[in-house]
Amino acid sequence: MSNLGNLLKSRREELNVELAQVAKTLRINLKYLEAIENGEFKKLPSYAHCYGFVKSYLNYLKLDEKEVMDLFHQECPKSLFMPPKIDEEKKVFNEVNRDTNSHLIKKRVLIYSSISLFFLIIGILYITFTHKEIPVDNSPILIPKISDNTSNQPPDNNSTTSSTDNSILDNSAILQQLSDNNAKIDNNTDNKTESRRIKLSFYNTCWVNVKIDNKTELDFIAKPGITKEFSFKDFFIIDIGDASAISINFNNQVIGGLGKPKESIKNLYFTVNDNKLIYTKK
Repeated sequence: MSNLGNLLKSRREELNVELAQVAKTLRINLKYLEAIENGEFKKLPSYAHCYGFVKSYLNYLKLDEKEVMDLFHQECPKSLFMPPKIDEEKKVFNEVNRDTNSHLIKKRVLIYSSISLFFLIIGILYITFTHKEIPVDNSPILIPKISDNTSNQPPDNNSTTSSTDNSILDNSAILQQLSDNNAKIDNNTDNKTESRRIKLSFYNTCWVNVKIDNKTELDFIAKPGITKEFSFKDFFIIDIGDASAISINFNNQVIGGLGKPKESIKNLYFTVNDNKLIYTKK
């Protein structure tokens, strides 16, 4: 049984006010107020939601803030909403191991591809030369015959050496080109995964919840004058208790006026298009 919930419910019934009327006045979902009166705080989205809703409710009922908030902190600590702790050393080891394996795979693919291409070229050159060998001056030594539509004379030793040297140079150039291309691909991949920096500024007290790339990263009560910064890769989603109390800065672009004063807004979906920050309501 929740002492906090009983206190709020008793005061509401004393004022002869229906819970639905409170939800409509405060613009808070009825099921959240029912959960608060029943002490079922885990049914709310986050600790910031609990804190903001309880504070709004006690002000509506004109209860003593210190007494009510003391009960709130006893029955609804922040740890109630914290995810289970993960072994940090194991997490770091797995990340390093994953990055190392990925690097080794790329390196091995490059090496095996280069070796395969090298032997393929050598095989082609071998087949080409062995099928065009002819005897010269009754000598048992064979030399490659270079076909020429304008001349029927066999090549001399100097031309054979030059052709072989050119083949070796061409092979080295191909291998170097493959290495350069792979380096460009790695650089392009790094650029694509570069994160984007966001700065949040606040002008009034309100609760805030930010999901970054589908993970809850920020969950707090904002105070006037504070700022928060974070990075994201693809998108972020903001829930806020006062839509007029925030401005968002990205790459010298400032977005504000997301709603009316004291208006709660949820699921504002932000992403980048043509290097500009845009948002929609999901």
